[in-house]
Amino acid sequence: MDRAQKFPYLWKNIKNEKPNMVCSTDITYLKTPTGFMYLTAIIDVYSRKILTWEL
Repeated sequence: MDRAQKFPYLWKNIKNEKPNMVCSTDITYLKTPTGFMYLTAIIDVYSRKILTWEL
């Protein structure tokens, strides 16, 4: 199996000075008695506010 591929950090020269400039997403799964549910969220990087989520 190959090693994980590294990607360059593209935001290193960008100044995140106000809300809604840079957003991030996260996906995780939650185990339930009947299987798994997936939770995804979009987060504003500046304020760390969750802008939206879906289960």
